[in-house]
Amino acid sequence: MPILAQNAQTPWRIIMPHPAHETVKLAAHELHAWVAQLCGAQLPTQTELQPVHTHEILVGRSGRLAHYGIQVDWEALGEEGFVMKTGENWLLLAGATPRGTLYAVYTFLEEVLGLRFLASDCTVIPHAACVAFPELDDCQLPAFESREAYWSDAFNGSYAVRNKMNANKADISIRQGGRLKFYNFHHSFDDLVPVRQYFDTHPEYFSLVDGVRKREHTQLCLSNPAVIRLAITQVRRWIAENPDCRVFSVAQNDWHNYCTCPMCAALDEAEGSPAASVIRFVNTIGEDIEKDFPQVLLHTFAYQYTRKAPKTIRPRSNVIVRLCSIECCFSHPLDGQTAAPLAPDRNEKGQRRCQCALEGENAFLRDLCEWGGICQHLYVWDYVTNFREYLMPLANLDVLQRNLQLFRAIGVKGIFEQGNFSQGGGGHLVELEAYLQAKLMWNPDCDLEQHLNDFLDGFYGHTAAPFIRQYLAGWQQA
Repeated sequence: MPILAQNAQTPWRIIMPHPAHETVKLAAHELHAWVAQLCGAQLPTQTELQPVHTHEILVGRSGRLAHYGIQVDWEALGEEGFVMKTGENWLLLAGATPRGTLYAVYTFLEEVLGLRFLASDCTVIPHAACVAFPELDDCQLPAFESREAYWSDAFNGSYAVRNKMNANKADISIRQGGRLKFYNFHHSFDDLVPVRQYFDTHPEYFSLVDGVRKREHTQLCLSNPAVIRLAITQVRRWIAENPDCRVFSVAQNDWHNYCTCPMCAALDEAEGSPAASVIRFVNTIGEDIEKDFPQVLLHTFAYQYTRKAPKTIRPRSNVIVRLCSIECCFSHPLDGQTAAPLAPDRNEKGQRRCQCALEGENAFLRDLCEWGGICQHLYVWDYVTNFREYLMPLANLDVLQRNLQLFRAIGVKGIFEQGNFSQGGGGHLVELEAYLQAKLMWNPDCDLEQHLNDFLDGFYGHTAAPFIRQYLAGWQQA
C-alpha cells in the first residue's frame, strides 16, 4: 500500500495541467490543505511543465497521462463523473471537466483518507502520523444530473461542493465548478404575463373559470396566441439578460384555477389532464428558442392539477418536467402497493388526512411512471421535513434510500429535496438530513447505515452517538 506521508514528510507532488483551470487549481489547493491538516505533510504543487518526479498525484487532465500510458474514456464521464486510479508511483484524480476533477479530490479525501464533511461548520479530520492509500481503479458517475438538498446549511457553497451537489440555491462559485443555475426557480406564469399589467385591458389572457375570467389566483389562458407571443418575448428577454443561467421556469402559479375556455378545455379533455395545455404551451416556447439558444432548458411543473401526464403530448427535449409529491405522505415509501402514500383529502378543519392504510391504486407511482416514459428530463420535487412544525421529527430516514432508488429506476434525472430553508435555518436534525440526502442523490445504493454512523460519531461525538441513535430508532418506530 503506497505511503502518502509519514511523520509529516512526503515524496509525493501534486501535478496540474498547464494552463490549469481555476477549478482545477482549487482542487489541488484543497488536496494540499486538507492533507496538511491530516498529517502535517506539505504536498508541493506544480504543473506538468516541471520534470517528471518520482511520485506524482495527477490532478486533472494533463500531458502526464500520456507519459504514464493512462487511458480514460473522458466522454463516458460526462460533466461530473471522475476517476480515481493508481499505478506505479502515480495517482490520478480527474474528471472530464474541472468540476469532475474537484469531485475526485473531495471523494479521495473522504472515501480514501477518511475525512468527513458533515456540515458547513463540521469537518472530521482523522489525524495520523502515517497516511497510506490502497490501489485504486474507481470510476464514479452521479445518479442524477441535478442534486439539491434544500436546507439552509446546504446552501453553503463549500459544503455543497464537498458533498457533490450542484444545487441552484447553493452559493457555489465559478471557481468551485459552478452549478446548474436557474433564472427563476419558482411558479412563473405571473412573471411571464403579469396580471397587474394586462388584466384590465386583456382579461382574455387569463383563466376562464366557471364562465368568468379570473383576476385573483389566476393562471394563464394557454391557448391564446397573444399570451404565447408575450411569453416567448419574455423568455427571450430573460435569456438575454441572464447569460449565466441555463434553466428558465415556465411554470403554473401556486394554486389551482386553470383555464377552462373551450380551446383549453378541449385539449385537456382529449389528453386526460390539464397538463396537456401546459406542456403544449412550454413546448411552443421551447421550439421557438431552441434554434438560438440550444443550451437552454425550460422548466415546468407536474404539480397538483397537472400531476397526471397527458396521453399523447410529449415534452420537447429542451423541457424539464418536475413532478411534485406534495400530496404524498413523507414518512412512507412512494412505491407502496396501496393507495399510500397519497393523502389528498382534507377534513373539516382543512387538515390533510393520511390514507396510508387504505387499499387502492398508488396514483403518484402511476403518474411517476407515466412521466418517466415520456420525458427526457424528468425531475422530482420531493419533501423531507415536517412543514407543520420544523422542530418536530419526521420519520423518513427509512424511506429516503428506497425513494431515491425508485426515482433512479424510473429514469428521473434531477432531485430537489425540500427541507427547512427558513431564514433561521433550524429544524429537526437538519444537518443529518442534508448529509444523508447528499450521499443518496449521488449514489442511491450507498451504504446509508455507514454514513449515518459516520455522522452520529463525528457530529455528536462517540459518547453521545449511541443515545442519538436510540432516539432516532424511537421516533422512527413510533
